[in-house]
Amino acid sequence: MSWLSASIFSARGAVPIGSRHAGRLARATVALALGCAACGATGGAYSLDIPAHYRASDSASSERDTAREPASPDTEWWQTFRSPELDRLVARGMRANQDLEAGVARVAQARAAVGIDRSALLPQLGLSGSGSGERTQRTPTWRDSASSGLGVSYELDLFGANRNTMAGSEAALESDVFNQRALALAVQGDIAEAYFSDLVLQERIEVARENLRASEQVFELVTRRHAEGATSGLDHARQTSALASARARIPALELQIAQNQHALAVLVGESPQRFELSARTALGDVVVPSVGTGVPSQLLTRRPDLASSEAALRAANADIAVARAAFLPRIDLGGALTGAALTGASDLVTSLSAGLAAPIFNGGRLRAELTRTRERREELLASYRGDILTALREVEDALVAIRVADERGASLQIAASEAQRAFDLARVRYREGAADLLSVLDAQQQLLDASDGRVQAKLDRIIASVRLFRALGGGWEQRT
Repeated sequence: MSWLSASIFSARGAVPIGSRHAGRLARATVALALGCAACGATGGAYSLDIPAHYRASDSASSERDTAREPASPDTEWWQTFRSPELDRLVARGMRANQDLEAGVARVAQARAAVGIDRSALLPQLGLSGSGSGERTQRTPTWRDSASSGLGVSYELDLFGANRNTMAGSEAALESDVFNQRALALAVQGDIAEAYFSDLVLQERIEVARENLRASEQVFELVTRRHAEGATSGLDHARQTSALASARARIPALELQIAQNQHALAVLVGESPQRFELSARTALGDVVVPSVGTGVPSQLLTRRPDLASSEAALRAANADIAVARAAFLPRIDLGGALTGAALTGASDLVTSLSAGLAAPIFNGGRLRAELTRTRERREELLASYRGDILTALREVEDALVAIRVADERGASLQIAASEAQRAFDLARVRYREGAADLLSVLDAQQQLLDASDGRVQAKLDRIIASVRLFRALGGGWEQRT
């Protein structure tokens, strides 16, 4: 477990998260953590002021879901939506997503790199052997000779170059592992968003079909009145255009459904030609959970991408130590045990050796390498602070999106109900000759907009919850 995470957990034990001391705890912890991550750097304090609470609140969701405890992001978060089909899709994605497969290979490469660098801390053994034979005019008989040897070499790591190289590889491995977990979280979120988008598109196409049926009914009414001479050809042309527009909406939505399902197929590692959803949860049956956000400082241990950035900083510090050690001498020890045989006579030779090498002049290469590693550390430190700020922004964005989607959904629900009533009244008045066709078309368009907007507001609310889970590090928490 990394030092940064250890400091966060010890702080949790000292001060209850969410208390009035949370802001002071967050500032002290992050300042100390960033200062340790940048140990050896020149300059002042590397502090970052993390607020005690999120500015936005999920009040609308909390009021609606008072019967349920807020869902914790430290679980298999997608199960809180209570959709068996979504659970199956996420399971398939975790098994077969090709981006995750590539990430597994990257982690394996990093693990092998640790093994390579660890070998430098151990003695190196080698075995050699040779044989030959010769014959001359003076000695017409063959003279055979053979030799074999066992050699050992070892570099005294007095200044820690090899140890720090291995430490850097271990930190890089840890960073890759955290990146893999962040990638898994992203894939889970993408699957959930694509699945819920499919549910909403299915409901939107039903709204479009209902609108088409209403257009057909109005068209029959206009056609009948036009045949009776009660209305002009202008009304008939207007309704013919409205009917064609209503029909055109359906193929456009069918295209979106197909493209969304193709994207979902790739996410779960299947070909679009063979993929199909076995069962869809009705959009009205989807449980939209309220999410327990905790306090902002908890993001440091909840988000794997932040843990990855922290590990990359440790690797950069190790690289600086390696670059410093390159200025100092290297001492190599060696030994050999050699046996030789020549025309029946044999001999055994034992030898020991020691070598020292120190840089004197290299045209400034070593100093430039040290400068490069230091600046690389400064770059990663700035990126780490930026990642923390981005994480805070993503949580705030999701909380605001939840509040706005709740408010918008409630308003559009009223708008859809009233638009339906207005359309029914306009149709009756037109049949009785008390209103013109434009009133009917206007009421129908308002009904379509409100109904379609109400469905899309449902998607916005669900997607906002998915993104809040992702922003909080959904399901993963760094532990000892």
